[in-house]
Amino acid sequence: MLKNGKCGVCAKVCTAGAIDYKQQDEHIEREYGAIVVATGFDPISLEKFDEFAYSKSPDVVSSLEFERLMNAAGPTGGTLLRPSDGAHPKTIVFVQCVGSRCDGGEKGKPYCSKICCMYTAKHAMLCREKYPDTDVYVFYIDVRTPGKNFDEFYRRAVEEYGVHYIKGNVGKVAALCHIFPVFFFLVALLVALTTMTRLVEENRTQIGTRGRALRYPAGNTSCRRHC
Repeated sequence: MLKNGKCGVCAKVCTAGAIDYKQQDEHIEREYGAIVVATGFDPISLEKFDEFAYSKSPDVVSSLEFERLMNAAGPTGGTLLRPSDGAHPKTIVFVQCVGSRCDGGEKGKPYCSKICCMYTAKHAMLCREKYPDTDVYVFYIDVRTPGKNFDEFYRRAVEEYGVHYIKGNVGKVAALCHIFPVFFFLVALLVALTTMTRLVEENRTQIGTRGRALRYPAGNTSCRRHC
């Protein structure tokens, strides 16, 4: 309804006649073959995962923070720079499943966030395409690509873009003065862009990336899918 003090010009200039200020609420019944319930999500807090140095280093960021850094409307104008010194990172590490598939659920969630593997593959390919001189590593528990052509998408990251996938559970991220600059990305997500970083994992590899778990918003538990 048009409220007092409003001009109503929109209805006059709308060529489709789609604006009706006198329209009343009504109930409409329809039959549909499928319904998509989009509950949205909340990223989990990373306070319990400080083994990845998220609170200690500005170069360890979450996946959403990493996406913001890559965005043309972001703080660096879409240029990927380490927050600590403004330099371009030569190594980027994605740490998958941060807060996902946690035993007992004390720190995170017992289920898989499901989207993080594809989310990371997308970011990894974007980085390699825009910065071919940058090495990109992905540390993962399992690669889960259940959708149509999802596995082919992941294989493209490995075979066409040269993204290094390493199966292993990252134990710790620590700064060392003699290690090359690394940008960590905690997926689900968490990323690291540290100037001097070492990643400790089962294979004693010095770089890695982990994703951060997503949780369903309060009150939206009925649509949860355990993977």
